[in-house]
Amino acid sequence: MAGRGAGNYPEGKKGEAQTKEDYLPKAGFVVPTAAQRKNIVAAFERHGVVVHKSGFDAVRADHAPFLDSVDEIEKRLEELRLYEVKTCGAERKSEVSVGFKGLGFTLTDKEHHNAKVLGPRYRFLFVNLRTGTHRECTLTDFFFEGRARIYQTWSVFLVQDLPPVDSAEPGAAPDRRGT
Repeated sequence: MAGRGAGNYPEGKKGEAQTKEDYLPKAGFVVPTAAQRKNIVAAFERHGVVVHKSGFDAVRADHAPFLDSVDEIEKRLEELRLYEVKTCGAERKSEVSVGFKGLGFTLTDKEHHNAKVLGPRYRFLFVNLRTGTHRECTLTDFFFEGRARIYQTWSVFLVQDLPPVDSAEPGAAPDRRGT
């Protein structure tokens, strides 16, 4: 049986793509390429700060000319903010308030780590595609009981096929299709 939010996943992916392709450039942000992400991580590493490249989505567009060089990023490291984007789509069924009450989202361990080690240099950008608005905030603006209900979960994305049903691999579950 599908979970309550199962139909939201495709809508969320559609909204995420629309945000990155349309909304962010108009709002003054760029999505770094894979190579630029590595450069950003390397610039922080030179200063003893471990940043996860998959724990942020965007930077301000005024940094775009410098993202192809670790040395150039490093010169501007104090001004560089990394942004994690959380989107509510234009076709969303339930309303989200101007202050984003009603928005549910996943906060990954890598995003949480980046927010903790970078402090105010790491921001969340909440985007409402229905209203064409966004709100920028830090982790401490929302990550506490009272402002949010926080549930610890594990997000899993399989990068290999599951073992055969009768596999003797450790942790392989028995075949329960007939039960």
